[in-house]
Amino acid sequence: MVRKTEDWAEILEYFISSYPLTSYRPVDVSIVQDNSQEEYLMKIILIGDGAVGKTSIRERYLGHGFSSEYLPTLGADFTIARESIRAKKIRFQVWDLAGQPKFKNVRRMYYGGAQAAFIVCDVSNPDSMTHIVKWVSELWKQNGRGPIPFVILGNKIDLRQTEEGYIDDLSLQRVAEGISSVTYSNFRFRISYLPTSAKTGKNITKAFQQIALQVITHRRYLRRYLPEVVSVISSENRII
Repeated sequence: MVRKTEDWAEILEYFISSYPLTSYRPVDVSIVQDNSQEEYLMKIILIGDGAVGKTSIRERYLGHGFSSEYLPTLGADFTIARESIRAKKIRFQVWDLAGQPKFKNVRRMYYGGAQAAFIVCDVSNPDSMTHIVKWVSELWKQNGRGPIPFVILGNKIDLRQTEEGYIDDLSLQRVAEGISSVTYSNFRFRISYLPTSAKTGKNITKAFQQIALQVITHRRYLRRYLPEVVSVISSENRII
């Protein structure tokens, strides 16, 4: 059963009531100066139920192609990737966290310091959509900062031609909008949704570009309007 948009907003509103704007640690990124050129360092994590395609998304983004063989991630895995977005140099540290419940205690060790996340759903598996708020809760509780931006990815859209009972884009877009109505009013960032296919590559690069811009935009807002809660970090070659 798919939840109504209002339900998502109500559930999230209840959850984030413990995260007032004045007390949470905002998103920031390290900036490295290299030959007078700034490079933004971002720790991004991929989370979501098991078998939704998180590893395949990462591998497709890295240019490694697609494999139809399912090999579950054991705990966590990560890689470094570089991107140039609107004349900005980005260095991603991409963490792929296992989605099976048995790895919950392992996952908590890898959330720390993340600037943003992808919450991945499988459009052929409606249960993966109903678990979105569970993943938001785990992300915000375990990362050490509280609320941070994320992008919802509806993966495996290539299966819509062959599978019945798939999640349509409008349903996931409404989920993102419902959550955004809460996150923007409380923390000044919005949640976006993208349909993706690790198999065809649809929107995979766009997803990473979008999440980088989301982090930078939110950081600029905080530095301009809430400078007292933003830690200025510069010239440090580390991810925080």
